[in-house]
Amino acid sequence: MTKLQYNLVNLKYFFDVVKTGSFGESAKHNHVSQSAISQAIGKLEETLQCQLFSHQPGRCKITEKGMQLFAEARELFQQLQRIENYITEQEGDSITFACTHSFAVGLLPDYLKQASKSLPALKINFRLGHYHDIKEWLKKGIIDFGILIDNDDLSLFDCQKIDQGHFRLYTAKQCKDISSLGFLLDSDERKESNFLKQCYQEKYKQELPIKMEISSWEVIANLTEAGLGVGLFPDYVARNRKSRLKIVLSELPSTPYAIYAIFKKNTLHNPNALKFCELFNK
Repeated sequence: MTKLQYNLVNLKYFFDVVKTGSFGESAKHNHVSQSAISQAIGKLEETLQCQLFSHQPGRCKITEKGMQLFAEARELFQQLQRIENYITEQEGDSITFACTHSFAVGLLPDYLKQASKSLPALKINFRLGHYHDIKEWLKKGIIDFGILIDNDDLSLFDCQKIDQGHFRLYTAKQCKDISSLGFLLDSDERKESNFLKQCYQEKYKQELPIKMEISSWEVIANLTEAGLGVGLFPDYVARNRKSRLKIVLSELPSTPYAIYAIFKKNTLHNPNALKFCELFNK
């Protein structure tokens, strides 16, 4: 038994004495003799170099230092109980997470294949949602974690980076001349779209010719693939379309992005979720 383990046992004996109001009750609760309780408290007082009980004729009264230690011990044992409960809840070997549609189509299949090989006993459930949905599900405890790109404020969550890349401009592979094509952008006010507009204006001395604004990178990629415009979207959306898309206007600066697994802040994370997220970094 290590020194830490030994002191935790002594602390538990002391805690139960104060909680039950009796050395004898603490002994019964912990299935030891009353003398073992007395010796443990003596060792605790020696370690802490303070008196926890003032011994008076016919009774034993807790000191001010003893009350302070009891309050700290109560908080410690409550936290240990929460940890034990949490681990017990996670023994089912399952996770539930949420991600956007573009991530589910572009990246998730490869990671699910890895998970089936590396974590065959893990039951995986996931939901599709928009940024707001995923954040709300996480706050309410409906999911263990969410997967989001860093174009939104994630400071209220614990974040673990799982992928990164750049926003690129693409056209269909067979497209020979892009001068007559308009640009396909996300309909939300986004930093990569604004950056592209600024860089295009500075480079070509004219405003970016926008053909359509759409609230889905997958739809933008599909329309780009069909030859209907120059699409701006993250390169992970193009990973499974390399034979049908090509990067254009590479002279314009690209916007980097990172993808994060986000967890509820200041809480214990599902250990199976952490194992699953480790697959992204391999």
